[in-house]
Amino acid sequence: MGYHIPKDTQLLVNAWAIGRDPERWEDPLSFKPERFLGTLLHEFDWEVDEISRNDLMDMRGRMGLTVRKLAPLTAITSKVFDVTPQLNI
Repeated sequence: MGYHIPKDTQLLVNAWAIGRDPERWEDPLSFKPERFLGTLLHEFDWEVDEISRNDLMDMRGRMGLTVRKLAPLTAITSKVFDVTPQLNI
């Protein structure tokens, strides 16, 4: 898509809008569990940063309207590409 997201940017995803987008989903207002996260999880390879990988993850919380992690978890994604050859039959 060509977006540039600067380092240390806090990214908020509007999952509510994505899950109800009529251009992406047939019958978008019906609850269908297969819509949620499956595509996001399967289309990317996920890794955690070096600190989390070495079991040094800080699990302390920060109070507010909701409880947030005091030290954010860094998830590193890389797009999975379909390398299956296209057959023209």
